[in-house]
Amino acid sequence: MSGLPAFSGRGGVARRLRRPAPSHRMKETMGTHSQPEQRDRARPAPPGRTRPRSAPSRSDHEALLEAARRFQAVFLGARDAIFLADPDTGILIDVNEQGERLVKRTRAELIGACQTLLHPDDDTAYYAGVFRRHIEAGGRPHERLDVVTSDGQRIPVEISGSIIELAGGRRLAVGVFRDIREPLEVERALR
Repeated sequence: MSGLPAFSGRGGVARRLRRPAPSHRMKETMGTHSQPEQRDRARPAPPGRTRPRSAPSRSDHEALLEAARRFQAVFLGARDAIFLADPDTGILIDVNEQGERLVKRTRAELIGACQTLLHPDDDTAYYAGVFRRHIEAGGRPHERLDVVTSDGQRIPVEISGSIIELAGGRRLAVGVFRDIREPLEVERALR
């Protein structure tokens, strides 16, 4: 006996449930296309409706996971401080460990704060303007500015900024901050 359930029909005769034979139209459609997406294209969606997108394949999912792992490895392993911010609001979205060390603040203190927290209080408007100009220009290759630590120490940095677009059209401001205290000291010593 197969694993199909049985039921009693007319006259008490047990019959097996079977999948109905495909209709003539189903046979034509099934026989002409080998790929599911080709079958979907064969019949347009009714007006006002869209066909659902096919689910990502397992290999697509694995590729996305691998890309996320690579990004995380680069982000966390970078020697420079990296700050990610919303370009429209200036709110910090993420920071790597070097960023925490540079400004002597925890991720919890930084994420959700405005990017002006990274810079000296005495010229907040100037730093907000620099951020705006970076966004409007689509990023800047390098700019020398100061960051301020939680204990008030000013640190000269070189900032390389860029704007990236994520899936769905969401934009992200990426700032790579390089501590330039040592090169500046060497430069001063050579003068």
